[in-house]
Amino acid sequence: MVAAVEEFWTTRRVRLGRSLIETALWVTLLVGVAALLGLTVPATPDAVPGLSVAVGGVLLGLGAWLNGACALGTLAKIGSGQWAFFVTLAGIIVGVEISASAGLISETDMRLRAMPSVGALIFPSGSLLIVLHWRALLGRRDGDREHRKDLQWATVAIGICITIIGLSVGSWSYTAALRAILNHGPLAHRFDLAMLLAILGGAIVGGRIGKVAIKQATRSSLLENARHLGGGLLMGLGGGLVPGGNDQLILFNAPLLEPFAWLALTTMTLTILVCLAFERRSAAASPCPIDTTQ
Repeated sequence: MVAAVEEFWTTRRVRLGRSLIETALWVTLLVGVAALLGLTVPATPDAVPGLSVAVGGVLLGLGAWLNGACALGTLAKIGSGQWAFFVTLAGIIVGVEISASAGLISETDMRLRAMPSVGALIFPSGSLLIVLHWRALLGRRDGDREHRKDLQWATVAIGICITIIGLSVGSWSYTAALRAILNHGPLAHRFDLAMLLAILGGAIVGGRIGKVAIKQATRSSLLENARHLGGGLLMGLGGGLVPGGNDQLILFNAPLLEPFAWLALTTMTLTILVCLAFERRSAAASPCPIDTTQ
């Protein structure tokens, strides 16, 4: 999400944004088909859009900007060899714990309800997917199509995986799993532990196979670690106010047109835009260094 907003802000391009939209369409299509086939569709949080959800979206946006990646992007950063992002996971745990201790995570937020009429999403989502791919279906070529295709299918793969998890074991998020393991121990949550190891291991192995690992100093700076810790802390606090947290918000609740999810997603996106504008303005206002090499 951070990368998509930054891409639009700096280049006015929407490649990553288009990938997120396509992922949402695939999620709604798969969940709709599953509902028609009689499979158990994951329940969603029984949350009402309100001030707490809006504030949670702002905190998620601030945390994602400060960290340099949202909760899902953090896994991608770890997969590319940026080990400092492990500090973000610690910050998320602390933030969620503070939310729980302060009573921000209420029983009302954790109640689940069935999603009505998800089968009705099949036709519009399928139609929009055809529209998005009409050039490819007609055999037309696009100069930037190959690179965009990689971005799209990589993002779509994430959405399909989270949908399969939801249809097989119910709603699951790695941020909630982190807190459960911390509170009750890994033996009490063996499935969560296995999933976390699979996600982190898959990200790291995938980064090596895809040759996206970067060269980085063995030690990260104190300021860098503080940013990751603070960003994770803010995202953890925001996840306490927004049921499902960042990962479920983007990949599941928003695609299924949950009102609270779209409120949180809107405030999160606007917050990232404001932060990027502030960052650019601060950079422009700072004095340029004098080049003494010429």
